[in-house]
Amino acid sequence: MKYFLTGITGFAAPHLARILLKDDHEVHAIIRGSSGREFDLLDVLSVDEIKKIKFIYGDLTNYQSLFRIFNKNQYDGVFHLAAQSHP
Repeated sequence: MKYFLTGITGFAAPHLARILLKDDHEVHAIIRGSSGREFDLLDVLSVDEIKKIKFIYGDLTNYQSLFRIFNKNQYDGVFHLAAQSHP
């Protein structure tokens, strides 16, 4: 199955990604910029696990960004784990 995750650079989403990958699911995750933040996940995920995740660059606050993502991909489920980090 193919899943879409938000909040991949937060606390919970990398742990969920690990579980999904272990069960051979395809994981796509939205990330704000292509500045190498994917490797901030090394404290939770291995390099091999990170390489299995398809990172999609976009912004949850931008409708067009989300429309593009969901228009291009079909997902079996969405896990919305993103939150404002400093309210």
